[in-house]
Amino acid sequence: MHDSKLISILKKLNSRERTRFGEYVHTAFFNKHNGLIKLCDFILDFAPYFNHEKLAQKAAFEAVFPKEKFSEQHIYTLISNLLELMNGFLAQIEFEKSQLTQKRFTMAALRKLKEQRQWQSVKKQYEILRLKEIENNAGSLLESKLFYDELDANFISKQLRESDPNLQQSSDMLDRYYFAEKLKSACDIISRNIVIKVDYISFELDEILKIIDRNIEKLSEWPAILVYRNILELLKNDAGYHKTIAVIKQYKHNFSADELKTQFDYTINFVIRKLNSGEPEWYRAFLELHRYLLQNGILLRDGKLPEWDFKNIVTVALRANETDWVEQFINEYKNSLPENVRENAYLYNMASFYMEAGRHIESMQLLQKVEFTDESYQLGAKIILLKCYYELGEYEAGMSLIQSFKKLIERSKTLSAYRQNSNLNMLKVAAKLFKFQFEFEYSSSPKVRRIKKAIKADLDILEPIANFDWLNEKFAQIDK
Repeated sequence: MHDSKLISILKKLNSRERTRFGEYVHTAFFNKHNGLIKLCDFILDFAPYFNHEKLAQKAAFEAVFPKEKFSEQHIYTLISNLLELMNGFLAQIEFEKSQLTQKRFTMAALRKLKEQRQWQSVKKQYEILRLKEIENNAGSLLESKLFYDELDANFISKQLRESDPNLQQSSDMLDRYYFAEKLKSACDIISRNIVIKVDYISFELDEILKIIDRNIEKLSEWPAILVYRNILELLKNDAGYHKTIAVIKQYKHNFSADELKTQFDYTINFVIRKLNSGEPEWYRAFLELHRYLLQNGILLRDGKLPEWDFKNIVTVALRANETDWVEQFINEYKNSLPENVRENAYLYNMASFYMEAGRHIESMQLLQKVEFTDESYQLGAKIILLKCYYELGEYEAGMSLIQSFKKLIERSKTLSAYRQNSNLNMLKVAAKLFKFQFEFEYSSSPKVRRIKKAIKADLDILEPIANFDWLNEKFAQIDK
């Protein structure tokens, strides 16, 4: 039973949720099977870890049917039925999160019962709740459309030959919902096309944007449309960063924490692409944005700082020569990392810090302790190691690493074309830097000049190039 779907779900529920699940199973409205109540009580006794050896099918069967002979099929069926109750419980929890949805469903039921007095009372309750809603995203537009649908359905039920404004309101809300959701989806599509190897298409997007832009003055009263229109402009046309940031900040209270984080993620990825393309003036923008997100708790998810945000902040701050701040940041936010990745993320980022601080041996020692659970860690570790080899004068080892690194990138099935190209271009320049250092003492002056000229040409022409600043700095040193 330890590996069952039911146990897996129970492990992820908190104490309050597990207690409520027990109450749900005990409620006759949802469950009238006494055996399921006994099975539920038996399993919940092993909370919160559910790893005791007595949590087994035979023991569960004896707890439910103490006088019967063990039947594997019988207990399996009972566990499956309890899992179905769990599914219903999870749906109920989600349903309870939206009081508006509950009131709207109540109105529909009352309308069918022809209970107009109570229908009107619930309608007033709905309208009061809606005034308190802070969200103005695509989901809230859909909720409003469905509300007007209910009002229109109630009007029709009276069989009056009069004009009903709710039909127009429903139609208007549908348009706004569609535009908001279309923009949101288009942002996701373009972003994924950039980051991973896919070619998603947003149907007739350009035509829809023309409609939105023609009516933008009217539509901009809805924050979801205005915010995602600006984000899309940023992603499509590589323009409007500061305006987009300002709009997201202006309407931040209209969106859930998760959606707000997603909106800022688009701007973060935009800045990262700028940095990877060799535009160091964006370092300040990246750090300013992340300091704002940290101060406002926007980066945190369930109180935890995602490891990739942690890594990106460290990487960019080091490139901006904010070495002292980086060490303070790593130690201050280490315990904010999720426990299952905390040690790995800490070791990797400290290795990165040591490398930039000139403590190359310590950096290489820490890298040996990092578990490469993700391709990004693997690539990042190789870049740190490559830089350490260069600074330590281990040019032959560095040239060997470049060859294996190149094969890793070329064989990758998950890296986007952008990341592949930027890393391969980096290795192309790095190989010439290592070759210059390795052959410098044995090469003639004309050959040295040819290598330097080739490096300069690559830095000027190749795009994008990962770690452009570091490569450019090393070239400047040998150019002297």
